Amino acid sequence: MKQIKLRIKIFESIRDIPYRIGCQENDTSCRAKSKILGDLLTRTGLKCQAVRGVSQWSELGLPEDILGLIKRPIFNHFFVKVYIPENKKWVNVDATWDPGLKTNFTISQWDGLSDTPLACPVTEIEKFKPFDLSFRDFDPEDKFTKLLNNWFSNIRRQDD
Repeated sequence: MKQIKLRIKIFESIRDIPYRIGCQENDTSCRAKSKILGDLLTRTGLKCQAVRGVSQWSELGLPEDILGLIKRPIFNHFFVKVYIPENKKWVNVDATWDPGLKTNFTISQWDGLSDTPLACPVTEIEKFKPFDLSFRDFDPEDKFTKLLNNWFSNIRRQDD
């Protein structure tokens, strides 16, 4: 029971970091959150895999002005697969969306034993060790990066 509570606490602490894309020191995207979550859960003795899937920008409900800046209709989405020894099975754990985005996105809850919902539908799955997953740099001056991060900030302000 103690181990399950620790898993949940780790998950919630990573999930609750405000989502944004940016340079390494400011990147809290799905990729960064998956790397950190996988690293921490591995350190508790769990087997973890970082998973990359392909998703469609159009499925996120982004405003048209942001969608118009996208160069490719698809993007990579990352989450973690965790082996749960109590159940002897692998589960999907996705800590992408923070609670401040609840008006636009489903915020995952994790019971420490079963799948969480994925932040977006994915195809073409590829698995990595969390330690092998590098952080990605987004240009903080890029118009798309600025607009997307501002949109997320505006959503959080609406809920305050």
